[in-house]
Amino acid sequence: MAAGCGDDDGTGAEPIGAPVTANPEAPGTPILGDDALAATLLDVADLPPGFVAQPDPVADLGLDPEPGPDDSRTDPAQCGDVLAPLDRQSDPESAAARAFTGPGFTSIDQDSASYGDSAAAADAFAAVQRTLAECSEYSGTDADGYSIEYRVGAGEDVAVPGDPAPPSATVRVESTSEGITLYSDAVLVAVGPTLTQVVVTGTEPADSGEVTDLVDAAVARLDAP
Repeated sequence: MAAGCGDDDGTGAEPIGAPVTANPEAPGTPILGDDALAATLLDVADLPPGFVAQPDPVADLGLDPEPGPDDSRTDPAQCGDVLAPLDRQSDPESAAARAFTGPGFTSIDQDSASYGDSAAAADAFAAVQRTLAECSEYSGTDADGYSIEYRVGAGEDVAVPGDPAPPSATVRVESTSEGITLYSDAVLVAVGPTLTQVVVTGTEPADSGEVTDLVDAAVARLDAP
């Protein structure tokens, strides 16, 4: 996807460009088992100062896995998959996710999915990008019924490490509700048969150097023996 940081109408969103293609024959071994994949996710030591792990509502806090009524929706409905965990958008062999909260309403989320082979991962990589391209503008409500307007545009280029560097796609999602806009800068990377998605959210667009550092760390963890 093409990178960008602004457009001529002042909205701050630039259209997504051509999709990035992942090699269906890329070398690599699937990471089988959710726990094994979770071990490759970012940890607090990989993050900027001030971030802490967000507890799992069910496993850590003992909350009901099926909470009360949820009024959230999107229009069109398929746009609910924008930045959704990869295992919700595809059918991987294993999946894992981790979330962190930081100062000033910031958050960092990562989820990964590992597929049976690189061809399946390449298909999922393409499908995620199709959803983003089809959902440049959409609307919806949150779980409490508050209206949200969304704009999806190109993100800034991120230099992913590797020789050759694994394919990556960047996007920025702007979510506006009650006069407040949140910016989610996301990078999707295909490392052989495994995809990982890193999302940095805050009241201002993320620093490109910070996002690059996070993606570097995420890829390094996936490449580690």
